[in-house]
Amino acid sequence: MKSRINKKKTYLIVSLVLILSLGIYKITFGSQSDPGTQGDPLTTVSYVQTKVNELKTYIDNKISEISSGNGETFKIVELKAGEQLIGNAGTEIILRAGTVKAIIGEYGGISDITQGKDLEAGEIISKNHLLIIPRDGRGAEVVTYGTFMVKGKYTVK
Repeated sequence: MKSRINKKKTYLIVSLVLILSLGIYKITFGSQSDPGTQGDPLTTVSYVQTKVNELKTYIDNKISEISSGNGETFKIVELKAGEQLIGNAGTEIILRAGTVKAIIGEYGGISDITQGKDLEAGEIISKNHLLIIPRDGRGAEVVTYGTFMVKGKYTVK
């Protein structure tokens, strides 16, 4: 009977030692991966610096795109009495000097952004107001003379 108990103790001790050693092995060597790979939770300084430099370059490019805009600036256009300034859709116009009337299209007038209203046919355009042409074919007809600041595509008739 004593040998039977000794065999059970021995079997139990060997089993526990085997289980513990397998557990220790798994903890120590089983979850290791190469440094710098996706499996490694720690990153190297060079990896972080590379990613930071990539991010800086990306941000700098985006900032330069935004600050350069579309590259278009206001142009000074001077017209005589009877001439017309016809803008394409999206053209911005500011009357700086002179007397000028609005030319509208079949779908409405010109957007006076400064005043917050729609200019009607023949209405006198106020100086220093930002006007936006919503559709092609609208613009301004000069009564006396006109000095404009224009951003966008336009034609003079």
